[in-house]
Amino acid sequence: MRRYVVRRAANSIRKYATAPQPQPPTQRSSPTTAEYEKRVEDLKEYAPLRRLYPRILSNPTELSTLPDRYNASINLQQRQQSDEPSPVHSVYVHGRIEKLAHLGSNLHFIHITDGKTHTQVTASYSSMPEFLLKDDFRNLHKLLRVGDHIRVRGTLHEVERMPGTIGLRANQLPEIIAPSLHLIPKGIAKKEALARRRHVAMMTDPQLTNAIRIRHIIQQTMRSYFDGFRFTEVNTPILGFGASGAAARSFRTIATEMTNVDLRLRIAPELFLKRMIVGDIGPVYEIGPAFRNEGVDATHNPEFTMCEFYEPHANKKVLISRTRNILVRIVKALRKAHSEGILKEPPHIPENINFDGQWKTLEFIPTLESVIGERLDNPNFKFPMIAVKTRAELRSTVTALTTLHLFLKLPLPTNATLPRLLDSLGSHLIEPLCDNITWIVNHPVVMSPLAKSFRCSKTEQYVAARAELYINGVELMNCYEEENSPFDQRKKLVEQQLLRTVVGSDVHWDGFEDVEPQADGEEFQVDENYLEALEWGLPPTGGWGCGIDRLVMLFSGQKRIADVLPFGSLRNVVTMGKGHPDAVFETQRKDDSKDDSAESGHQSALE
Repeated sequence: MRRYVVRRAANSIRKYATAPQPQPPTQRSSPTTAEYEKRVEDLKEYAPLRRLYPRILSNPTELSTLPDRYNASINLQQRQQSDEPSPVHSVYVHGRIEKLAHLGSNLHFIHITDGKTHTQVTASYSSMPEFLLKDDFRNLHKLLRVGDHIRVRGTLHEVERMPGTIGLRANQLPEIIAPSLHLIPKGIAKKEALARRRHVAMMTDPQLTNAIRIRHIIQQTMRSYFDGFRFTEVNTPILGFGASGAAARSFRTIATEMTNVDLRLRIAPELFLKRMIVGDIGPVYEIGPAFRNEGVDATHNPEFTMCEFYEPHANKKVLISRTRNILVRIVKALRKAHSEGILKEPPHIPENINFDGQWKTLEFIPTLESVIGERLDNPNFKFPMIAVKTRAELRSTVTALTTLHLFLKLPLPTNATLPRLLDSLGSHLIEPLCDNITWIVNHPVVMSPLAKSFRCSKTEQYVAARAELYINGVELMNCYEEENSPFDQRKKLVEQQLLRTVVGSDVHWDGFEDVEPQADGEEFQVDENYLEALEWGLPPTGGWGCGIDRLVMLFSGQKRIADVLPFGSLRNVVTMGKGHPDAVFETQRKDDSKDDSAESGHQSALE
């Protein structure tokens, strides 16, 4: 029996090995153009294609080092008192062609870049080796086009019409090391099409490349600041059992090893970072992605980048001070990067913004009372008490705020729970007052269940020890003193479950309707593991969160989040995977037209 099984297995293997196997396609599967076909044929005529994509066996000289090398060689010549060029003059450089200019058929000017530095290569037939045929020189320069990557050997010299610029005078025929098979568009004639070719947009749109570098400088500055105060940078799980730390709908998935477990992409790293404070790691920070399965519009994308830090024994005053210091450092770093040529365009600093000056502060409830009193022409109007003890009290408060929305002709938020109604009033009535740099502080406690709370002496309301920073009406940062009592934290989380069971409605004029606990779009569960962690002792801690993408929008002057993400919004990323970009051009154009006008039920990215 064993011999039979072995023999049968061997026959199967032999049969499979000798059978013709399907071969992967060797030709381009997507549509081509006549221009593309001609370009490929021209390259094949010039040289075998494999020669146009060679391995690099020695490192080229960086373009940024050319001035120092040139000055060093000049100094060496002067010491030697010799007219002969120093061997240091002759270097190899690599770069992508940005611009081509010709003076007849024997003199060519090639402007190249390595992505950071730009220089000019002068290729003259008279400087080439004697054995080089004139036809070979001319044929190559007919073939070169903008976008090609080339390798050039030559001597350094100061470009006559570009004082201070050190260029290269080629003494060998330039080599193509990665040709461009497509014509690079001049400018952005079809911005929608380039949204699916972000690699091309990066070549043609200086605002996009500037935004990418601004993002790097912002994150680099933040890391430098935190490291200087001995914070520890950490990485917390992105994929886990639950998604907590903010009020938002999460993405769900399943792992092949745990098919019976509903996994979530994190919506915030907050609870993991506070567990690390409990674990006595000391002050920590993290810069990384977060995911919220909600709207895509001008300022929201389901995948975004956050920076959060948690500092033991820091109160709200310390958090506000650190915010100012971080922003001032970022502004200085961006201005320095522009002066050094790292940023090709200056950072966008709104004229009305003075990061070193006095910042305005608005208290949430007193500001609402003031605005509502003026709107209703009723100075005796009193904002309802936000103290949820019973379901009847909750209904009464939700009814009052729902009626207020209707009276002021404000749109009701989706799933109009008490926190959402308050957030809506803040968005419509307080945020428009946040010109320049403004803190909104002391939010109602129901809006911040993870923050410590206290009774406000001005309003007699229970409020959170929280502050949100707005610049010209856009929320950028959120911070608060963390609730560290396991008893109060449990009470607040259980209260959140109750809050989700009563929703205001513009249909029911009595102001409320009873719904299931999933009314807020996401099933809410008390995180028992986190509460157990608090039982081990979380010291008084300050927590801070910032949306990196919105900071990049501020300092790059962009109005759409898609314009500061390297590969655009989720719509752009999905469309890139649908095949040839031209095949989905019409669909994407319709989608893009919705970006600026789409309403989003998205909760605040830093809630």
